[in-house]
Amino acid sequence: MAELAPTITIVHEITGRVRYRLSHPLDDASAVEARVRGHEGIDAIEYTDLTRSVLVRFDPRAVTSKELTVRLGVAFSMDQELTPVRVFAGREREDLSSVAVLAGLSLLAALAWRMRSRTGLPALEYGGGLLTAAATLEHGYQEIQERGEFDPEVLSIVYLITSFFRGNLLPASIVTWLATFGRHLIRHSGPGVEIKAVRLNAASAAEPEYEVVVSPTSPQSGWHRLLAVLPKVLQAVAGGGAQGGRRGSLLGDIERMSLMHGEVIDGLGEWRHGIPVKIK
Repeated sequence: MAELAPTITIVHEITGRVRYRLSHPLDDASAVEARVRGHEGIDAIEYTDLTRSVLVRFDPRAVTSKELTVRLGVAFSMDQELTPVRVFAGREREDLSSVAVLAGLSLLAALAWRMRSRTGLPALEYGGGLLTAAATLEHGYQEIQERGEFDPEVLSIVYLITSFFRGNLLPASIVTWLATFGRHLIRHSGPGVEIKAVRLNAASAAEPEYEVVVSPTSPQSGWHRLLAVLPKVLQAVAGGGAQGGRRGSLLGDIERMSLMHGEVIDGLGEWRHGIPVKIK
């Protein structure tokens, strides 16, 4: 199996704070941090090796989150021996935990039994309900660890807990499972970008010279491509029209940021005069 390309996922973003997830651990976390920090307005960078999470706190009046994303992409590319790094604004389809899968199978079996025999099998339904509750709590805990908060969908467990006493356990368990994990089955990131640091001079040169190449990238599977198109189709049907070109995209945001900075990333680690940015 081919090794996955290094990927940065923008997991969560609010004013003055952005959290990223890296697909690979950093070889030299201190060097990456130094290269990202070279711009005023960056208050703190926290890298957690266990979860490969990077949390950046910054002053939005001095630096934008899009510049932070490019800076981290360049630093990550350098850390990974100049390998192109894919960046997505939002998580791609997530793999379900073993508990969530077992809960889903239990609920399917309980539903099939009820439809076939017209009566429920209490042991199977209670087992599915308990597994769903455990999977939902596990999911909420993981999101708190990764993002510092959980999605509101996790609160559906309150409905599940009350169903244990109201006698509608199976439908409540199915609703809770779908509310918590349903959209994670089809969650996609949409078009992202590929960031690569390219060395311009020979490896033997005393001082390396680089440029940054930013190009578009799309989800790999046809299923992901279909999901990326659906919002545009719905927008057109609703009469809003589709946004053309790069407007509103991660690449478009980075391109505008680059133009505002004279197509240069300044203060990137030891390259105090900046590195040219080329948008493809």
